[in-house]
Amino acid sequence: FRNNPLTKEQILKIIAAGITAPSSLNKQPWNFIVVTDSQKKKKLREIYTNSRKKQNFYEQDTVFVEYTTPIVLVCDNEGKDLLYSCAMAVQNMNLAAVAMGLASLQAVVATTLEEDRKAIAELFRIPKEKFVMLLLFYGYADETPVPKPKKSVDEVVHWDEF
Repeated sequence: FRNNPLTKEQILKIIAAGITAPSSLNKQPWNFIVVTDSQKKKKLREIYTNSRKKQNFYEQDTVFVEYTTPIVLVCDNEGKDLLYSCAMAVQNMNLAAVAMGLASLQAVVATTLEEDRKAIAELFRIPKEKFVMLLLFYGYADETPVPKPKKSVDEVVHWDEF
């Protein structure tokens, strides 16, 4: 990612696409914390980097956390129906970002461990009954990655039985 944060209008457009997603029983269980404060971005980067180390992920330059406009996706709780609903919102947001010529990254690593979710919740004063689901990063790509191979339709479609 380039060191070029998005405008408020761009972020609101991305989130507006997210909240048009269907949700279980129309509960609309999502909340989005847009991180613009540089000190909070630094702390979020620290949480993200340390989480990667704790889980033995490959080394990564995590400066993008500070270069992008991070969004913390908070779901009403851990119920599967609500998590699926929030995931659909993320898909809409990513499609909107691509349509706007932007790049996106979803980071599950920092929300996998309870201690990291707790640290994020404390940093952003998220109520205890809410669930820190995912970190989303939106910004301008600084490279054009080669698309990863995807399975063919023939590999994933089954007719009448598995």
